[in-house]
Amino acid sequence: SNDIRGYLGALIVYFFVCLFAWAMERSLQSEARAMIHAREATDGKNRVHSILSYLCDAVVELDEALVISTDSRSFEAIAMHGSKCRGRAFIDFFLNEDRPRIVQLFQSTSEGSVNTCSMKL
Repeated sequence: SNDIRGYLGALIVYFFVCLFAWAMERSLQSEARAMIHAREATDGKNRVHSILSYLCDAVVELDEALVISTDSRSFEAIAMHGSKCRGRAFIDFFLNEDRPRIVQLFQSTSEGSVNTCSMKL
């Protein structure tokens, strides 16, 4: 009877150790998948930025409030003679008569898409 209890106790411990190991493996797999997806997204974003930088005079990333969210040396050289533009409202760089048109253009664009525009700064 003590042997059976000892065997059952060892079996229960073994079961919980296996369950814990399985849960840890699943967690690590999920974390690895998330890291791979993040790396792929970053790689894709970098490729798009690289292509646009080759094709355009300046590439600017904006947040949802149309504020410049990243540094852009080419845009800074064009618009501010090298001064930093990050954190500034993008529409502030346009003439007053063009501002409503630029705001409408960006508000009508779906998230994640890329737009180009030509306007006087």
